Amino acid sequence: MNDHNSPLLQEKSIALCIVLSVVTFAIYYLVWIYNICKKIKVMAGEESKCGGEFACILFVPFYMLYWLFTRSKKLAQAGSNCGIPLDDKSTINLLLAIFGLGIVSVALMQNDLNTVAKAFKAAQR
Repeated sequence: MNDHNSPLLQEKSIALCIVLSVVTFAIYYLVWIYNICKKIKVMAGEESKCGGEFACILFVPFYMLYWLFTRSKKLAQAGSNCGIPLDDKSTINLLLAIFGLGIVSVALMQNDLNTVAKAFKAAQR
């Protein structure tokens, strides 16, 4: 495993991320989304810069719905490319976000990223 994959080795506590998102009035939620964005890009073998994508999340209405759908698909695809089977939760994440439960969608994505981190750690041993 090289340094390029080291961000994927870090697991995050979903409960702690949700609590921090609430306590910081969604500031940590934005940090959390940015980190997920970077990790998905690293998994897909792309450059980990995602400033433009994050700016769209912040300033373009309804882009977050598009982002949750497409990045959930990309996460499942990147997982299978890495040999880690992940379910495609894009439709579920989109529906959750439409009904105001976007934080649950992000938590589901983080759960998949934690699964990837566990698999990479196990492969290192």
